[in-house]
Amino acid sequence: MLKGLCWNVCGLHDQRKETVRTYILEHHIDICCLQETKLEFVSPGALRAIGGGRLLDLRVLPTVGASGGIIVAWNSLTWRCTVECIGSFSVLVRLEDLATGWTWACSGVYGPHDEPSRAAMWAELSEVKRAWGIPWCCMGDFNVTRWEEDRNRSGGISSDMRLFSDWIGEQGLIDLPISQAFTWSSLRADASLARLDRVLVDIEWEDSFPSCSLRCLPRVISDHCPILLLIGGSAR
Repeated sequence: MLKGLCWNVCGLHDQRKETVRTYILEHHIDICCLQETKLEFVSPGALRAIGGGRLLDLRVLPTVGASGGIIVAWNSLTWRCTVECIGSFSVLVRLEDLATGWTWACSGVYGPHDEPSRAAMWAELSEVKRAWGIPWCCMGDFNVTRWEEDRNRSGGISSDMRLFSDWIGEQGLIDLPISQAFTWSSLRADASLARLDRVLVDIEWEDSFPSCSLRCLPRVISDHCPILLLIGGSAR
């Protein structure tokens, strides 16, 4: 059983690094995607603080201004990165299994808040999928919901929501179900709740891992829940 962690950490200062490391070690994480790190640079020491000696390699999209930033880190004793692509909204790595040579693509995503930028993100991710042509897993905080039931307050189906669902369908992706309805909270007494965080996979990836599931972990340092990806049933 392989395990992934997808988490918008809302800033990765020293105290939060310790919490992320605790989650990685307690849940035996093999690959981790962190969003909104608010880091311009990740030093080797910071990698050790985050990965706890378990995740030994990473690729980074630095923050721009006061927000943003993505880290994708993995266990380099299991996989090696053969190709990478750092975009405006995503970090993509091609990982090769050191034991079998099987390769797959992992995208870590942090979505923008405005419609024109979202269109650019869909184009960026579509180009990656089209160019690489290998099993693909795309995870992160997309900053947009798909369905009306993805929020605890009704507001109808917006054009952004329709475009998100259309893009998922056009790319032939599977929106993996999750253990609870909402992954984000405004953290107020009368909180707004939404599902902004997702793991999307293509048919080839699901065929390779037909038994996979998502589980929300307790919210501790962020307004987003950590999401645990359990990857089982490898058919490689």
